[in-house]
Amino acid sequence: MPVLLSVVVPVLHEGHRIAELAGHVCALAAELPPGAVELVVADGAPEGDTLAALKLALGEKASLAATGLAATGLAPAGPLVSGEAVKEFSGTGLPVHAVAAPRGRARQMNAGAAVARGEVLLFLHADTRLPDGAFPAVLRALGVGGGTGGSGISGIAGSGRAGEVKARHADDGVSPAVSGIPGAGAFTLSIDAPGTWFRVVEALANLRNRLTRTPYGDQAQFFRAGVFRAMGGYPDLPLMEDVEIMRRLRRADHRLTLLDLRAVTSARRWRDEGAVRCTLRNVCLRLLYALGVPAQILARWYRARKGAS
Repeated sequence: MPVLLSVVVPVLHEGHRIAELAGHVCALAAELPPGAVELVVADGAPEGDTLAALKLALGEKASLAATGLAATGLAPAGPLVSGEAVKEFSGTGLPVHAVAAPRGRARQMNAGAAVARGEVLLFLHADTRLPDGAFPAVLRALGVGGGTGGSGISGIAGSGRAGEVKARHADDGVSPAVSGIPGAGAFTLSIDAPGTWFRVVEALANLRNRLTRTPYGDQAQFFRAGVFRAMGGYPDLPLMEDVEIMRRLRRADHRLTLLDLRAVTSARRWRDEGAVRCTLRNVCLRLLYALGVPAQILARWYRARKGAS
């Protein structure tokens, strides 16, 4: 069975939740044939604490294999990114890759995408959970897999590691000219907290998404792998990489699908910083970015404001 869906999770000091997260992905993967889904965990912490916890969750010690990603165009040039040999989560049949990546959400997601083998790449934040039926819905929305018009992943080009890398990064032939087939999508936003304020935030965010077609990363953005790689992956930005890739998707004339299914994201940011303050800060950041303020400047302002709280 070819890998149809790669779930890429960027993590930073998430060792306390990585086993539960892997179990969540495993439960969702059970709705598809064995081997159709893989999990890729990209750790941006130099000490690799989340990957260490992942090893314990896997129940066995994996051997490291260095993978040079600069040539793929999906990760910044610099130190090699280490990728664990593929292991299986708790005997369930879910293949798991562990990737030690340069710190930064965009860099981590690109590093994970660089080793992913799926026809579809789904980027899941560590504090976001998806509903039952999420994976089949994603494949149907993008026309991938048996009975949905998917063609399956192409065979390995060449031999050995070089052949695998070449096959992974080959364009899958998807173009805007393919009528009716979206190149990407996302889920509807839901916040894991009670209260009127959060319901208002959800409603306004989802209305904005419908109008502007710019869903954010905590809505579990997903892409056909060929479309994602043709765009060069996530832009190497310290903030707003999720907004910018949606802009590039529109400029490339690719269709976007927004699923009615809800991705439930943790309210921990709102609780830590204050619900109103966090919401207003996010609105200001997005407005300033839309007005042309560089993401690098916004990131410095964001860190300064966060440090002052």
